[in-house]
Amino acid sequence: MVINLENLENETKSIRESIKKNLQRDFIFLIYNDASEEGIIEHDAILLKSFLDSCSVRNLSIILHGNGGDFRTSILMAHLLNEGLSSFNTYVPLKCCSALCCLFLKSHEMIFFSDAKITQIDPVYQHNGIWFRAIKQLKSEDQFLKENANKVFHFASFQITQLLTKKPSLFKFKDVDYDDFGHTNEIVSIFMNKEEHSSIILSSELQGLDLNVRESKDRTLFELMRDLISKCQNFLNVENKRLILLSSADIENGGEIYHFIVPDL
Repeated sequence: MVINLENLENETKSIRESIKKNLQRDFIFLIYNDASEEGIIEHDAILLKSFLDSCSVRNLSIILHGNGGDFRTSILMAHLLNEGLSSFNTYVPLKCCSALCCLFLKSHEMIFFSDAKITQIDPVYQHNGIWFRAIKQLKSEDQFLKENANKVFHFASFQITQLLTKKPSLFKFKDVDYDDFGHTNEIVSIFMNKEEHSSIILSSELQGLDLNVRESKDRTLFELMRDLISKCQNFLNVENKRLILLSSADIENGGEIYHFIVPDL
C-alpha cells in the first residue's frame, strides 16, 4: 500500500481547516513517527528553517507530537521559532517527550489536554557503546562517567535556563527583571530530576510553576488533532518515514503550493 502526499493532502484537508477555524490562526504540526526510535535529528533544524523561510505567516500555533531526540538540535529549533515568528503558542494533544519539550519552553503559552503525556528532558551521553543518564552519574565512582555526566547535565540545565529567562518564553515575567535563579532551579528540577528517563511531568507540577501553561477542555479540538495525528502516523508507518511537518498555511517553493514537508521523501 502506498500513501502519497497528494492523497494525504486530500484526506486531511477538512481536518486541517477545522483545526485552523477552532484556533483562529494558522498552525504547524510536527509529528514524529511513534514506531521509530529516532526522534529529532540535526537535519530537522534545516527543515524547520526552510519552512519558516517559505511561509509568510508569522503568528502561528505549534502543535507537537513525538518522543524526543537530539537535545542540541531541539534548542536550536526553539530559537529558530523565536527568531522566525512574531509570536507562537504550543499545543500538546497526546505526547511531547524529552528534548521535544524545549520547543514549548520558548513559546508564550503551552496548552495541553488531559490525555497528554509530557515527559522530562533527560540528557544522556554515550561511553563505550553504552548510553548513560547524566543525572544518574553525577556522583559516580567512575571519574570519567562523573565528569562527563556533570558536563552534559549542567550544559542542559544552562540551556533550559537560557530558554526560560530571556523573553519571550513560557515563564511568567514580572514587572521587575527576572533574575531569581533559585526559582529557575525549581523549574529545571521539574524538567530534569525525575526517577526514570520516561517519567511523566504531572499537570499539577506544570501548573504549580510560574509558567504560562493551561489545560484545554475543548474535546472537539482534541479529537481533530488526534485524528490528524492518526492519519499522519499511518502515512509515516506505510512510507517508513520519521517525521512529517504539516501546515495550515500555504508553503510555496518553486511556484508550487503545498502543506506537507517530509524529509527524504
